[in-house]
Amino acid sequence: MKALVLKRYGFKLSKCIEFSDVRLKALQDYDIQIDVYVAGINPVDYKIVYGMATVFNRPKLPFPIGFDLSGVVSKIGKKVTAFKVGDEVFAKVPWHQMGTVAETIIVEENSVALKPKNQTFIEAAAMPLVVCTVYDGFKVAEIKEKTKVLIIGGSGGTGSFAVQYAKYLGAEVFA
Repeated sequence: MKALVLKRYGFKLSKCIEFSDVRLKALQDYDIQIDVYVAGINPVDYKIVYGMATVFNRPKLPFPIGFDLSGVVSKIGKKVTAFKVGDEVFAKVPWHQMGTVAETIIVEENSVALKPKNQTFIEAAAMPLVVCTVYDGFKVAEIKEKTKVLIIGGSGGTGSFAVQYAKYLGAEVFA
């Protein structure tokens, strides 16, 4: 199976990353195997390549990169109940399962959600890390009804979701 792999840290992408053959780990009871249709690339991905994320995570090189994906379930573990083969899904994988820029990936069931029917695979792959970033940030900041919140970059990827989510929560939004 092919995946985008980080060979070494640095600023020249052509020397740091390449598509390589990667062995798929064994499917565990609560795992889902997904044929990846679209992988999202986020600022954290290039920061990993540059070596800027090694302060809090330093996996052994080489390793596959990417956190966001959308695709179709191709296999499920024995104890998976929320998904079936053929389901259209999207996911933000945890650090220890990085590697969404790949043909196929195995992901824990609790990191996966059904893709909304009204979204394309491209739209679904663009959401996970953005949504998690906003959700976590709002939780820490205790954003709720009548909270005044300033969202810098309200027209960008994260900002546009933050504006919508803040309004949903009943906050007073400034962008």
